[in-house]
Amino acid sequence: MSILDKNGKVFGRINIIDLSVIFLLLFTVPVFIFSYLAMAAKKYKQESLVKVTVELKAYKLDPELVRALKDGDVERDVSCKIIGVFDKVSDVAPSTTAIFSSDSQSFIMIDDPVKKDVTAMLRLSCKDINGYLYYKSSPVKVGSIVTFSAPMYDFTGTVIRIDRS
Repeated sequence: MSILDKNGKVFGRINIIDLSVIFLLLFTVPVFIFSYLAMAAKKYKQESLVKVTVELKAYKLDPELVRALKDGDVERDVSCKIIGVFDKVSDVAPSTTAIFSSDSQSFIMIDDPVKKDVTAMLRLSCKDINGYLYYKSSPVKVGSIVTFSAPMYDFTGTVIRIDRS
């Protein structure tokens, strides 16, 4: 017995076109159901805009960049809305570097004569998506890296404190 007989039926029972329609339905209906459920899940995402004050710590900055940091500098998005304001520089300290001692058994911390560590306060407009903060599509949480882009410089630092008020 052949798979396809002279009348075009599979195993003599069902038409080949009917069989292909059944297979098509069996494979496409689950795909449509899955895509509908995925789209429905996205609709329930709660998103709002929140103003937060973030304290950043940047390490080993060049002195030219430290001098360029100005209170009140702003970052704008592509539609020219202000999304961040450089509030103030809280602290500027020499960067420290660990070097081997003369006996090569321990480290000695010395101040870098040029590079500086800077702590700064920024006011950012973050998206609050289901309780998580995002600034320019990057998560904002203690320990994360945030980049503030003013017209004259980019300031990248590690978040050390967040104030939502």
